[in-house]
Amino acid sequence: MLDMRSVHSFSAWSHLVAAVAFAAYGLIRVALFDELVLANKLATASVFVYAATFAISTLYHVVGDNQTLSRPMVEIDQAAVLFSLTVTIATDVSIACYAGPTLRVRAWVDIIASPVLTTVFFGIVLPTISTHNTWVKRGAVSKGTLRHYHSDLQHMNTRRGTALCVLLGWIPTAHLLYERIQSTPAAVLLAAYATGVVLVLSAQLNDATEFTDRWLPDVSRIYKRWLPIESHGVWHVVSTLATVFLVVAREYALASQRQQHTLMP
Repeated sequence: MLDMRSVHSFSAWSHLVAAVAFAAYGLIRVALFDELVLANKLATASVFVYAATFAISTLYHVVGDNQTLSRPMVEIDQAAVLFSLTVTIATDVSIACYAGPTLRVRAWVDIIASPVLTTVFFGIVLPTISTHNTWVKRGAVSKGTLRHYHSDLQHMNTRRGTALCVLLGWIPTAHLLYERIQSTPAAVLLAAYATGVVLVLSAQLNDATEFTDRWLPDVSRIYKRWLPIESHGVWHVVSTLATVFLVVAREYALASQRQQHTLMP
């Protein structure tokens, strides 16, 4: 059971709220938009994928203090993030191809290859690594942000490199947005991507350097009802905001495509 004063509690609650909100929005999308266009189907599916990703993150942080249970959950959590990024790219490419022609099968395989291969690789490697070798501690005792979690330091660069490639995977397809979507919605969608990359990388840098842990005051000690917030909790808030920005921009682009092709003779 999650201790409400655990440093994992804020991370768990923040993404639980996000999971419920995105699941609710997904249901609203199902009710309001029933077109059989692939772009619309993927837009709805992506919202549920985001909800599932946030839910998995919540479960991971619920068991975050448990050395045994958190080990497989951190792998599932990281795989879910990669798949959600991949679904994001596939969805926005399909918006660009709203009225055709659609991408070839090889293009779709290229889009999903990275998360699939990475997940399979670490699924094979994981059992060969001792749990004790990955159980690390970070944070500041004086700020109440000391926490334990699993970190595969041996393959850290591989994980970060793959995540960065997938995070920037929209760049090779950006020309499709400008070629097939009106300029303003395309610019808004690309701006949402760029903003998301900056926010996510900044939050990841904050998490890696523990800037929040080291230099900001522990608000939970100042305001007794607040949950303790550490650098990873900041990442949770930023990742949620970046996802919201992207979904709003995508709906704008979809509405533009829908209107444009409705008006076509």
